[in-house]
Amino acid sequence: MLRLPPTLLGRLGRLVLALLLLATLGLWPASPPPAVHAETLDAEVAALQALYDSTGGPAWRVSPAWPATITAANACSLAGIGCDDQGHVTRIDLPFQNLNGTLPSELGNLTYLRRLDLTRTNLPTPTGIPATFANLTNLEFLDLTGTNVAGEIPASFGDLVALKTLRLSECALSGAIPDLSPLVALEFLDLSRNGLTGTISASLAGLPALRSLDLSHNQLSGSVPSAFGAAENPQPLLGYLGAYGNLLSGEIPASLGNLTGLAALDLGGNELTGEIPPALGDLAGLELLWLQQNQLTGEIPASLANLTALVLLELSSNDLTGEIPAALGNLAALKVCDLQENHLSGAIPATLAALTALDALHLAGNDLSGPIPAALGDMAALKTLDLAGNHLSGGIPPELGLLTQLETLGLGYNQLVGPVPAALGNATALTSTDLRYNMLWRAGPYSAHLEALLAPYWPSQTVPPTGVAATAAPGGAEVTWEEAPGYTADGHFEVGLAGAPEGPYQVVATTADREAMGIRVTGLAPGQPVYLAVRSVSDAFEGQKNVLQSPYSAAVEVTPLGMTIVGPTEGSYGEPYTFTAQVTPLLPTEPITYTWAPEPTSGQGTATATYSFERLTVQHVAVVVQAAGHVLTDTHPFLPLWGATVPVSPSQAVTMTLDASGGGTVGVAVPAGAAEEPFTLLYGLPTQWYEPPEGLYPARHHFTLQAYRNGALVPGLALSAPITLTLTYLDVTAPRAVVPAFPGVGFREDTLTLYERAGDAWVDAAAGCEPASATLREPEVNRLTVPICRLGEFGLFGELEWTLYLPVISPAPGVR
Repeated sequence: MLRLPPTLLGRLGRLVLALLLLATLGLWPASPPPAVHAETLDAEVAALQALYDSTGGPAWRVSPAWPATITAANACSLAGIGCDDQGHVTRIDLPFQNLNGTLPSELGNLTYLRRLDLTRTNLPTPTGIPATFANLTNLEFLDLTGTNVAGEIPASFGDLVALKTLRLSECALSGAIPDLSPLVALEFLDLSRNGLTGTISASLAGLPALRSLDLSHNQLSGSVPSAFGAAENPQPLLGYLGAYGNLLSGEIPASLGNLTGLAALDLGGNELTGEIPPALGDLAGLELLWLQQNQLTGEIPASLANLTALVLLELSSNDLTGEIPAALGNLAALKVCDLQENHLSGAIPATLAALTALDALHLAGNDLSGPIPAALGDMAALKTLDLAGNHLSGGIPPELGLLTQLETLGLGYNQLVGPVPAALGNATALTSTDLRYNMLWRAGPYSAHLEALLAPYWPSQTVPPTGVAATAAPGGAEVTWEEAPGYTADGHFEVGLAGAPEGPYQVVATTADREAMGIRVTGLAPGQPVYLAVRSVSDAFEGQKNVLQSPYSAAVEVTPLGMTIVGPTEGSYGEPYTFTAQVTPLLPTEPITYTWAPEPTSGQGTATATYSFERLTVQHVAVVVQAAGHVLTDTHPFLPLWGATVPVSPSQAVTMTLDASGGGTVGVAVPAGAAEEPFTLLYGLPTQWYEPPEGLYPARHHFTLQAYRNGALVPGLALSAPITLTLTYLDVTAPRAVVPAFPGVGFREDTLTLYERAGDAWVDAAAGCEPASATLREPEVNRLTVPICRLGEFGLFGELEWTLYLPVISPAPGVR
């Protein structure tokens, strides 16, 4: 159980003393002897003699010591004995005596006895409670605390109806609690620290005069009876209800919220489940609440903020979730707040800083996140602040140095990062700190007192390595570091990449473990300066639930080496093309060797190579460059295409003019801005014949226009501006294959139209633009001009023009 601070112990002590006051009046010294000793009954004298003889009276520490023989004449004058005016023994007060033996059954003859106090008489051998105690029907006070009496509590105790105080704590009692419901005058019942089993009888909730019930440290099971606080069981005087350290299960009954006189509730150390009843917030006079070490779930009820008299809130070691209610900052009287070892999340409410009387704040072992509120520095009375084992981030607020009463500070096992502020040295009462397993470093200069407190924790911090350097390498860099101070156990290093020294950084390389002192970074753009930095990463482990990533080290600038083959990725079959090996950044000019593969037609040894490919499959050009101790390589693909090609750039206009296979020419004019990205335009012949549009005939021009980029066809390329096609033709006549019987049949030039293949049909190529473009026919020069907005397969078609030739018959000579 939580150790209470002295101030709180004093408050609790005053509470208990107040509850005991009515029962402790007249403890010492013994009453004056009555006037008539002869009236003392012989049986009562015999009972005192039996007590003396059976418990080793000569060894008692009582003063003055009892005589060896008890008589009617001296009985009422014995130390610790009180009698009434008739000489009957009414009181035996022998606490803290060295009793040795067993309690005699003759004590049952003291039928006038109202008070029996044998507290902590330490009987060395467990002894049962004599059955004759059932005769003590006038007994109002019975305290056998620490007497080592054993066995079960006699059921006959239910007949001692005059009892107001019954204390059987720290004995060796076992078995079930008997029915004590007849004890309607009982005010104080303490059965704690025994071996009692069974359940808590609901009859205890019906004792109307009960002020304090302590069943702690037994083996009681079952649930907390909902009869406590039920309407039929009013217990307005009940100030303390304790059952700590049993085997109680089930939920906390909401009916406890009706015990309006309750000042202390202790149900800790059990197996209670369910949520904390919001009804507990109705206990306006509650000062002490212990619910720790159970299996409680759910959130902390905001209604607990209504307990304005609360001095201690103990909810540790449960399964509570949710955030810490900000309204707890209203508990102005609170001195101890213990919420550790739960699953509380969210930020630490800054409102807790209003608890200026708080002596101890325990929030360790939760899932709290965010920064430590600087406002906690206002909690002037704070002596213990334990926030260890969470997900707290950010730095340690310098304001914690304002806590001049602070003795214990626990911040370990979080994600705190940054320098430990020197202002923390102003907390001069600090004697115990825990900053383990964070990402903290020294900022000094520190006071000698603070330096000594911090010294053990520097080796456990996750901090970036020192002496980071980077050497350019092909496509990357060799990154090294000199030292990795702080925590060096399980974890690794990460190299970050950024375009500026201040970041942000992206992880580009990770070591296998913490043994590495360097790593190769690859995949960087050659010739482009970058910044690299290194950070330490520590794995989570038992106690530290966080993976710690230190800040990055100081950045180092490096320009990765690289070599790229620059050249076309597609082009016309059989045509020569030149490729260039570009090395960045520039290497020393001597010596540099270039080895190309396959062997170029232009020869080896230069930065350029010329190739002409005779296969219609993807070809590859490779080069190895050796210079300055580095070997750089690159491979470049090239796709030979059957047809004529021209590279198209977004910023430049290009044209090409080609001889058509059927006679005439095709001119292609691509304006600047026709495409957003560069591509290669291919003019080729179709691989499949389609029937011409109905009623039309092919007029020799039949071709495809396609776009390629990086060696692959770009289907459906979107054009931003029309491409202009200019077709010239010979005097058009229908091919013999079209009109074999009439070789002289020609086309009507005013019907010649360029068509585009769209799915399964031919459509006017000019209609592919929005709005549709217009075809310009110039029959006088045999030319047709069409702006198009799509690439694909094209054909020139028109109507035939039939000419009738009549034979001329000349008459025979002489014939008219």
